[in-house]
Amino acid sequence: MKRLTIFPLDTVIRYSEARVRALLFEILDRDFQIEIKEDPAPDIQNFQHLTEFIFAEHGIELKEKSLVAIRKSLKKAIKCLYLDDEEAFEIRPGVQSLFRQLDKEARWKFGICSDFWPEATVFIMQSCGVNVKNKLTLTAEDARTLEKQIQILMDRNRDKEGQLPKAQLVCLKGKKPKYESDLKIIHPKASDLESNYHVYPKFTELFKLKKAKSK
Repeated sequence: MKRLTIFPLDTVIRYSEARVRALLFEILDRDFQIEIKEDPAPDIQNFQHLTEFIFAEHGIELKEKSLVAIRKSLKKAIKCLYLDDEEAFEIRPGVQSLFRQLDKEARWKFGICSDFWPEATVFIMQSCGVNVKNKLTLTAEDARTLEKQIQILMDRNRDKEGQLPKAQLVCLKGKKPKYESDLKIIHPKASDLESNYHVYPKFTELFKLKKAKSK
Protein backbone atom coordinates (compact mmCIF):
# COMPACT_ATOMS: atom_id res chain seq x y z
CA MET A 1 0.00 0.00 0.00
CA LYS A 2 1.21 3.48 -0.86
CA ARG A 3 1.72 6.01 1.90
CA LEU A 4 0.90 9.70 1.51
CA THR A 5 1.76 12.57 3.84
CA ILE A 6 -0.04 15.86 3.27
CA PHE A 7 1.44 19.18 4.36
CA PRO A 8 -0.67 22.35 4.37
CA LEU A 9 1.59 25.26 3.38
CA ASP A 10 1.66 26.69 6.91
CA THR A 11 3.26 23.46 8.16
CA VAL A 12 6.12 23.98 5.69
CA ILE A 13 6.54 27.76 5.78
CA ARG A 14 6.16 30.03 8.79
CA TYR A 15 4.18 33.19 7.95
CA SER A 16 1.39 35.39 9.25
CA GLU A 17 -1.88 34.43 7.62
CA ALA A 18 -3.45 37.73 8.73
CA ARG A 19 -0.63 39.68 7.10
CA VAL A 20 -1.11 37.96 3.72
CA ARG A 21 -4.88 38.36 3.88
CA ALA A 22 -4.36 42.08 4.52
CA LEU A 23 -2.37 42.26 1.27
CA LEU A 24 -5.31 40.81 -0.64
CA PHE A 25 -7.73 43.26 0.98
CA GLU A 26 -5.45 46.18 0.07
CA ILE A 27 -5.42 45.05 -3.56
CA LEU A 28 -9.23 44.81 -3.67
CA ASP A 29 -9.54 48.28 -2.13
CA ARG A 30 -6.97 49.88 -4.43
CA ASP A 31 -7.94 48.24 -7.73
CA PHE A 32 -11.66 47.54 -7.32
CA GLN A 33 -12.78 50.09 -4.71
CA ILE A 34 -13.90 47.30 -2.39
CA GLU A 35 -13.29 48.75 1.06
CA ILE A 36 -12.70 46.09 3.70
CA LYS A 37 -12.47 47.41 7.26
CA GLU A 38 -12.37 43.99 8.90
CA ASP A 39 -11.99 40.42 7.67
CA PRO A 40 -15.37 39.57 6.07
CA ALA A 41 -14.93 35.79 6.18
CA PRO A 42 -12.26 34.58 8.64
CA ASP A 43 -13.47 30.99 8.24
CA ILE A 44 -12.68 30.98 4.51
CA GLN A 45 -8.99 30.20 4.18
CA ASN A 46 -8.75 29.56 0.44
CA PHE A 47 -8.00 32.78 -1.48
CA GLN A 48 -9.98 31.78 -4.58
CA HIS A 49 -13.03 31.08 -2.45
CA LEU A 50 -12.44 34.21 -0.35
CA THR A 51 -12.16 36.49 -3.38
CA GLU A 52 -15.30 35.04 -4.96
CA PHE A 53 -17.15 35.51 -1.66
CA ILE A 54 -16.10 39.16 -1.32
CA PHE A 55 -17.07 40.04 -4.88
CA ALA A 56 -20.45 38.33 -4.46
CA GLU A 57 -21.08 40.13 -1.15
CA HIS A 58 -20.49 43.47 -2.91
CA GLY A 59 -22.64 42.53 -5.91
CA ILE A 60 -19.69 42.70 -8.32
CA GLU A 61 -19.06 40.15 -11.06
CA LEU A 62 -15.62 38.59 -10.76
CA LYS A 63 -14.41 38.45 -14.34
CA GLU A 64 -11.50 36.23 -15.39
CA LYS A 65 -9.46 39.28 -16.38
CA SER A 66 -9.91 40.74 -12.89
CA LEU A 67 -8.96 37.46 -11.23
CA VAL A 68 -5.76 37.21 -13.26
CA ALA A 69 -4.87 40.78 -12.25
CA ILE A 70 -5.53 40.02 -8.56
CA ARG A 71 -3.33 36.93 -8.68
CA LYS A 72 -0.46 38.85 -10.26
CA SER A 73 -0.85 41.72 -7.81
CA LEU A 74 -0.83 39.37 -4.82
CA LYS A 75 2.38 37.72 -5.96
CA LYS A 76 3.96 41.16 -6.41
CA ALA A 77 2.78 42.28 -2.96
CA ILE A 78 4.12 39.11 -1.34
CA LYS A 79 7.44 39.59 -3.12
CA CYS A 80 7.66 43.17 -1.85
CA LEU A 81 6.82 42.01 1.65
CA TYR A 82 9.54 39.36 1.52
CA LEU A 83 12.15 41.78 0.15
CA ASP A 84 11.28 44.25 2.90
CA ASP A 85 11.22 41.59 5.62
CA GLU A 86 12.85 38.22 4.91
CA GLU A 87 11.47 36.88 8.17
CA ALA A 88 7.94 37.28 6.80
CA PHE A 89 8.34 33.82 5.25
CA GLU A 90 10.63 31.25 6.85
CA ILE A 91 10.96 27.54 6.27
CA ARG A 92 10.15 25.52 9.36
CA PRO A 93 13.25 23.91 10.93
CA GLY A 94 13.72 20.27 9.94
CA VAL A 95 11.27 20.23 7.05
CA GLN A 96 13.93 20.12 4.32
CA SER A 97 15.60 17.09 5.91
CA LEU A 98 12.19 15.46 6.19
CA PHE A 99 11.41 16.11 2.51
CA ARG A 100 14.75 14.61 1.45
CA GLN A 101 14.02 11.47 3.44
CA LEU A 102 10.51 11.18 2.02
CA ASP A 103 11.93 11.49 -1.50
CA LYS A 104 14.06 8.40 -0.84
CA GLU A 105 11.09 6.26 0.15
CA ALA A 106 9.88 4.30 -2.89
CA ARG A 107 6.22 3.92 -1.92
CA TRP A 108 5.96 7.08 0.18
CA LYS A 109 4.68 10.26 -1.45
CA PHE A 110 3.97 13.66 0.00
CA GLY A 111 1.99 16.65 -1.15
CA ILE A 112 1.60 20.31 -0.23
CA CYS A 113 -1.74 22.12 -0.06
CA SER A 114 -1.83 25.90 -0.32
CA ASP A 115 -4.61 28.43 0.25
CA PHE A 116 -2.88 30.80 -2.19
CA TRP A 117 -2.81 30.78 -5.98
CA PRO A 118 0.11 29.03 -7.73
CA GLU A 119 2.03 32.23 -8.50
CA ALA A 120 2.24 33.22 -4.84
CA THR A 121 2.69 29.63 -3.63
CA VAL A 122 5.65 28.93 -5.91
CA PHE A 123 7.32 32.25 -5.04
CA ILE A 124 7.00 31.65 -1.30
CA MET A 125 8.31 28.09 -1.50
CA GLN A 126 11.21 28.92 -3.79
CA SER A 127 12.15 31.97 -1.70
CA CYS A 128 12.41 29.69 1.32
CA GLY A 129 14.53 27.13 -0.52
CA VAL A 130 11.86 24.51 -1.21
CA ASN A 131 12.37 22.87 -4.59
CA VAL A 132 8.87 22.74 -6.06
CA LYS A 133 9.86 20.60 -9.05
CA ASN A 134 8.00 17.28 -9.06
CA LYS A 135 6.24 18.17 -5.81
CA LEU A 136 2.59 17.25 -5.51
CA THR A 137 1.38 20.78 -4.88
CA LEU A 138 -2.23 21.90 -4.94
CA THR A 139 -3.25 25.54 -4.73
CA ALA A 140 -6.36 27.72 -4.48
CA GLU A 141 -7.19 27.21 -8.15
CA ASP A 142 -7.32 23.40 -7.82
CA ALA A 143 -9.94 23.26 -5.09
CA ARG A 144 -11.71 25.72 -2.81
CA THR A 145 -11.06 23.90 0.48
CA LEU A 146 -8.32 21.87 2.15
CA GLU A 147 -10.75 18.96 2.35
CA LYS A 148 -11.17 18.87 -1.43
CA GLN A 149 -7.43 19.32 -1.99
CA ILE A 150 -6.78 16.33 0.26
CA GLN A 151 -9.27 14.22 -1.70
CA ILE A 152 -7.58 15.15 -5.00
CA LEU A 153 -4.18 14.12 -3.62
CA MET A 154 -5.66 10.87 -2.32
CA ASP A 155 -7.23 10.06 -5.70
CA ARG A 156 -4.02 10.88 -7.57
CA ASN A 157 -2.09 8.42 -5.43
CA ARG A 158 -4.24 5.33 -5.75
CA ASP A 159 -2.34 2.12 -6.45
CA LYS A 160 -2.80 -0.07 -9.53
CA GLU A 161 -5.75 -1.78 -7.91
CA GLY A 162 -7.41 1.57 -7.24
CA GLN A 163 -6.82 1.44 -3.50
CA LEU A 164 -6.38 4.76 -1.70
CA PRO A 165 -3.05 5.36 0.05
CA LYS A 166 -2.55 5.20 3.79
CA ALA A 167 -2.58 8.93 4.46
CA GLN A 168 -1.36 11.28 7.15
CA LEU A 169 -2.10 14.97 7.56
CA VAL A 170 0.42 17.28 9.21
CA CYS A 171 -1.19 19.94 11.40
CA LEU A 172 0.19 22.65 13.64
CA LYS A 173 -0.63 22.37 17.32
CA GLY A 174 -3.99 23.92 18.12
CA LYS A 175 -5.38 23.55 14.59
CA LYS A 176 -8.29 21.17 14.12
CA PRO A 177 -8.70 19.85 10.57
CA LYS A 178 -12.26 19.65 9.26
CA TYR A 179 -11.47 16.65 7.09
CA GLU A 180 -13.37 13.66 8.41
CA SER A 181 -11.68 10.43 7.44
CA ASP A 182 -9.29 7.85 8.84
CA LEU A 183 -6.42 10.24 8.16
CA LYS A 184 -3.79 10.06 10.85
CA ILE A 185 -2.94 13.51 12.25
CA ILE A 186 0.68 14.24 13.10
CA HIS A 187 2.18 17.38 14.63
CA PRO A 188 5.63 18.96 14.49
CA LYS A 189 6.94 20.03 17.88
CA ALA A 190 5.62 23.44 19.01
CA SER A 191 7.73 25.92 20.97
CA ASP A 192 6.51 27.02 24.39
CA LEU A 193 8.48 30.26 24.09
CA GLU A 194 7.64 31.60 20.64
CA SER A 195 4.32 31.87 18.82
CA ASN A 196 3.86 29.99 15.54
CA TYR A 197 7.24 28.28 15.89
CA HIS A 198 7.34 24.55 15.16
CA VAL A 199 10.27 22.20 14.63
CA TYR A 200 10.28 18.84 12.84
CA PRO A 201 11.98 15.94 14.60
CA LYS A 202 13.79 13.15 12.77
CA PHE A 203 11.90 11.14 10.17
CA THR A 204 11.65 8.00 12.33
CA GLU A 205 10.49 9.99 15.36
CA LEU A 206 7.80 11.96 13.52
CA PHE A 207 6.29 8.88 11.92
CA LYS A 208 6.88 6.59 14.90
CA LEU A 209 8.99 4.19 12.86
CA LYS A 210 11.24 1.57 14.38
CA LYS A 211 14.89 1.96 13.53
CA ALA A 212 16.47 -0.87 11.63
CA LYS A 213 18.78 -2.93 13.84
CA SER A 214 22.40 -2.77 12.81
CA LYS A 215 24.05 -6.14 12.21
